Amino acid sequence: MGFLLSIILYIAMVFLVVGLDFNTGSLNTSRLMLFIDLPSFIIVFVPTITLAAGATSWRTLWSATKASFRRRHGMSKQDTADVRACLDLAGNLALLLGGIGTLIGGVVMLQQTTETTALGTASATALMSILYGIGLKILIYAAARRIETE
Repeated sequence: MGFLLSIILYIAMVFLVVGLDFNTGSLNTSRLMLFIDLPSFIIVFVPTITLAAGATSWRTLWSATKASFRRRHGMSKQDTADVRACLDLAGNLALLLGGIGTLIGGVVMLQQTTETTALGTASATALMSILYGIGLKILIYAAARRIETE
């Protein structure tokens, strides 16, 4: 329960910092929408999940997800090691895929230098990909360390 609460607080803090207008003290929800980018989400999250499952197994990935949110009573030492390895792999994949998304966005930006609307979209994909990758890495790192300390 504590880990889930910490994730909720982390996400709430990020949304608050992004959406809060510090001059007026009001919450600007339209700024929150600037941080939602479907291409970046697809570039980072989907391959992270599928590659982590492919490198370990869907069962191990599911066990890692469950173990992140509740106590791991009854797990053998080998299962615990597999779960930690899966989480470490998924976190590293998220970070690397965020970097790949940044490179993809950069290439598209350089190809579209004459078209200003495409330039904005490409730069958003570039920056949001690395932001999503780092954010996902932080969450997975916290989950892996939680399992390690139990």
